[in-house]
Amino acid sequence: MTINITINMMNTKVIRSLQLCFLMGVSVAMAMAADAADSPFVIALRGKPPQSLSPADAYTVNDLAVIGQIMEGLVKFNPRNPTAPPELNLASARFEIDPLTYIFEIRGDVVFHPFPGHPHDALTAEDVAFSIEYSMNRFRDRLDNIERIEFYGKHLKIKLKRPMKDFMAVLATSAGYVTSKRYFDSLGRNEQERYERFRRAPIGTGPYLLRAPLRVTSSTITVERFSGYRDRTWASSRLSLSTVTFRFYDDPQAILQDIAAGKVTLTSLPATEFGVGVDVRGKGSFVRLTPPFLALLTINTRKAPLGDERTRQLLNAAVDVSEVVRICQTDLTDLPPGYRKYMPIPLEYLQSGTPSLKPMLSDRTTRLRLEALRRAGPLVILAPARPDHTMDKILERIGIDFKRNLGIDVIIRKEQAVSPETIAAEQPDLIYREWTPDIPWENADLSILEPLFASGSRNNFGGYRDKSLDDSLDLLKSITDPGITEKVYKDIQKRLQQGAPLIWLPIVREMTLFLDKGYRATYAAPSANSTSTLVFYTTMLKDIRKRS
Repeated sequence: MTINITINMMNTKVIRSLQLCFLMGVSVAMAMAADAADSPFVIALRGKPPQSLSPADAYTVNDLAVIGQIMEGLVKFNPRNPTAPPELNLASARFEIDPLTYIFEIRGDVVFHPFPGHPHDALTAEDVAFSIEYSMNRFRDRLDNIERIEFYGKHLKIKLKRPMKDFMAVLATSAGYVTSKRYFDSLGRNEQERYERFRRAPIGTGPYLLRAPLRVTSSTITVERFSGYRDRTWASSRLSLSTVTFRFYDDPQAILQDIAAGKVTLTSLPATEFGVGVDVRGKGSFVRLTPPFLALLTINTRKAPLGDERTRQLLNAAVDVSEVVRICQTDLTDLPPGYRKYMPIPLEYLQSGTPSLKPMLSDRTTRLRLEALRRAGPLVILAPARPDHTMDKILERIGIDFKRNLGIDVIIRKEQAVSPETIAAEQPDLIYREWTPDIPWENADLSILEPLFASGSRNNFGGYRDKSLDDSLDLLKSITDPGITEKVYKDIQKRLQQGAPLIWLPIVREMTLFLDKGYRATYAAPSANSTSTLVFYTTMLKDIRKRS
């Protein structure tokens, strides 16, 4: 299929901003054309529907795409400039008393979604304190630096244990989403009962509210415009969407079929999935989005014999990376700076290639490692349970290399959620996933590596631990000299190459946005009080049409 709208027609910084916002779930004020406002607006998402709508359970883009319409935090990222410091959102003012003390003044024009007996409860500082404390149980790796939270009147005070340069960015993610304490307390007689009900029917201050509690057996979730949203002009505008339906698909080909049938308004799929089996030319606009997702095959270092560094190096040497690259072509020159800091590590393996396996196997100690691997049985790879032609080809290729070069079979086990909990239960040998930073400026430098490899990070799926690496990552937070910073970066790259916590794959997956061509009239401006990824998507596409 031919895509006649190219990346060269757009401001790539704006597009990167858009994709980041979609991934982090900060789209919060959808609006569209007046002549299309009454037609169903269906967003197609690949994968299983959320099993919970609590931000404390949010693992996937699908989770955040829905939750991000319902809930908001004190601060937010600006989708037009995501590397800038987070902006105020539910807070009307912020004060940094010292590097450890933050004080926020809560807005006075915000109300929660209605619940029985409480049609318009005002947001309070106590609600914010409760919500952050609730999140601390789930986001320990992000919020464990909080020493205490205090509130008085319209003010909230957060005291940290140690300075943290990205604290505001953490608050701008789903870890900082705010709900009503009174609502949560009304949901049951004990904590577990309240939690179970909240995850099916959360409320927040966002521009959309749930039409009905989540049913885990349903393939759709519908949200409707909140008439009490603080931007009253937006809430009453005919140009804003009255409802939005998220529809979840097991197979991307079914999305293509519904695009052809006119049942899907907006979707984002890997570029490789468009044009497979169904012709959707002429149905809408297609834009390739950046930044990409890193394709990661993480080694479970908690599991013997994979905790041994030499064994992990052997696994890397066994994979013919050049064959994997042929499956998933990547333009490495168009990557954000953070990705270009990451890529020298897997590129080293691409340059050395499979021949490095021979000298390794001539070493007696390495041969003993291989015998231990063989005795442990087939290597089990945990992967997302979704139809994905490119992912399947990559894993098949790696399985062939392990069998051919090491004499080891591979079993691919697919689960709906690839999460730390699933890994702990399944105990796989390797974990496949696609990842992009959830804090925007991790795209800008080597801090992109911290969530993947720092010992305490929930994103460190393989449980990799290296004290010297942790020390170097901590050191980067206090260094301002560019020359020293670059030296530390190179030391980290070298240490990771040696430690081999991943099967290093120098590939990325790119996403393509589709928008139904029926939405082509004048577009509504986003709410002045909130960001709107969907508005920016559609405005971007409108601008492209003008140029073309």
